[in-house]
Amino acid sequence: MPSLRRNTNAYLLLLIACLLATLTPTTAAEPELSVSEAVAVSYATVPGRFYQLQVKDGDQWTNAGLAVPGTGKWVKGFFPA
Repeated sequence: MPSLRRNTNAYLLLLIACLLATLTPTTAAEPELSVSEAVAVSYATVPGRFYQLQVKDGDQWTNAGLAVPGTGKWVKGFFPA
């Protein structure tokens, strides 16, 4: 039994050393933060329908983002201003 206890202790020490190595803080790059103007849009939906926000530039309409499937609930999104 003493050799089993020695092996168990060695495994425990190895496990603790590995755990401590993963918890050691490392130097990371500063996160980049940017802020821009946006428009919050919310609307009710109907199941089975799709909703596509569009923006108008002069006489031309352009899709903004992806089409959203209706769920019967309200949908909210933020779009660049």
